[in-house]
Formats: sequence, structure tokens, C-alpha cells
Amino acid sequence: MKGGGVRSIKGRIRAVSGIQQITRAMKLVAAVRIKKADTRMKSFGHIAAKMQEIVNELVSQMDEVVHPLMACRKSCLNYGILVITSDKGLCGSYNHNVLRETETFINSLPSESNIRIITVGQKARKYFQKQNVAVEKALDGWKATYEEACDLALSVIDWFTSGEIGEVRCFYTRPVSAIVQKALPETLLPLQGATEKKQPLPYIFEPEPKAALEALLPRYVEVVLMRILLESRAAELGARLKAMTNATENAEKYVKDLTLAYFRARQEAITTEIIEVASGANYAAK
Repeated sequence: MKGGGVRSIKGRIRAVSGIQQITRAMKLVAAVRIKKADTRMKSFGHIAAKMQEIVNELVSQMDEVVHPLMACRKSCLNYGILVITSDKGLCGSYNHNVLRETETFINSLPSESNIRIITVGQKARKYFQKQNVAVEKALDGWKATYEEACDLALSVIDWFTSGEIGEVRCFYTRPVSAIVQKALPETLLPLQGATEKKQPLPYIFEPEPKAALEALLPRYVEVVLMRILLESRAAELGARLKAMTNATENAEKYVKDLTLAYFRARQEAITTEIIEVASGANYAAK
């Protein structure tokens, strides 16, 4: 039997089947982890929303708010950039979309602007290294913990309060749904508080509102960053689940096509061999 083509197809079937087993396993792992990540994100979302409500209430009830974290410096053209990606690949366009948004923003800045960059995730760090762009701080192997959020908050607050940075932006991915994610920027500093006077909420502040705001705003930055880390992790797992699901389905379809091609090639080889044997017998009979 002339089985060179048949053996080649069988080898491709084995290779694709092996890849399919890997993608199926990664799909199941992502499906389990995304439930936990989604629960953490939603639970902490309530905390972040309540803290934002309190900050807005404090700001709206004060005649004048003067705080270093709310200082607007439009004349300062220096920017701090926080980029959040994954440490691993196989998550579709998750990392590409975030890095594209970041690059678009950097290219839109005036030529005299200076930037300082913090990366979260190996993909962002390696991207800027290839672009020969200096990274001031890199956080690899991140787990979306509150300690990491506090560490990042300390860095961006130091940037802003030093007066060298006019604005700090974070580029990350927010989960729109279980299978849809959106890369977007968010302004971390200066903090934007409520400007409209409104009916006071039933809160009694102790100490008085100004002192409470002084103590609360740095914690508020930590909470915002924790929310962003949790949303980024949930979005990453959602993107990986979607990518591995598509890869598994494509591999299954490809295996079916290769199996059909295998049987056709095998039938052709058998038919050819039968014809050769019959021709040989007829030649011998003469």
C-alpha cells in the first residue's frame, strides 16, 4: 500500500487531537476560575461604589476642596501610565487591545511630553522592552490582591503629589459580559469629585469633613485600583475561556475534516493497490 499520504494525515490528526486536549483542559480551568474571579469582582464592586458615594458626599458638602490628589494641572504635560495585561498568552486579543489603546494614547501626546510607566503583567513589560521604552516599575505574576493595589497606589500617589506628573491614566480591560471584554483608559489622578450641591445624605462625619477627606482619599485610590485589578482578572479569564472554546471547536472541526481526508486517501490507496494486483495477474496470465 502506498501509505505515505495516509501516514501523513494520521500524524496531523494525532497532532491536532493533542492540541485539542490542551485547549479543552485550559477551557475547563478558565471556566472554574472565572466564577471565583467574577464573585470577587462583584463583591468588591459594592465596596468601591459605597466609598465613591461617601467621597462624593464629602466633596459636595464642602465650600472649597483643596487636596493634593484633586489638584488639576492642565499646564503640566507629563503623564503617568499604568498598563495592566496578563502574564500568559492564549487569551485572544486581550493583551493586544490594551497595548493598542496605550500606544494610541502615547502617540497622541505632544512631543514635549514625558511619560512614566508602570506595567502589571509580563506581556506589557515585554512589549515596552521591545519598543525600547523605559518602565519605571513592573509587577509580574500578579494575583489581584489588596496588597498589590496598595503598592500601586503608593507609586502613583508619589508621582502625582511630587508635582512632576499632571495626570495618571490606567489602561486595562473591563468585562462587559462573560464573553465580551473592552479595553479602555481610566483617569486615576487627579480624582474627580462631585461638584454639585445636593441634599445631604444621613452621614455623620467624625472628624469633620475636611479631615475625613484627607484620610479617605488615599484609601479611595487603593480601592479604585483594587477594583481595576479584579475587573482585569475577570476579563482575562473571560477572554481565555472564549479563546480556548473557539480553539477547541476549531480543532474538533479540523479533526473531522482530516479524518474524512484520511478515509478518502486510504480508499484511494487500496483501490490503486487492487488495480495494480489485477493488472499484474492479467499480465502473468498472458
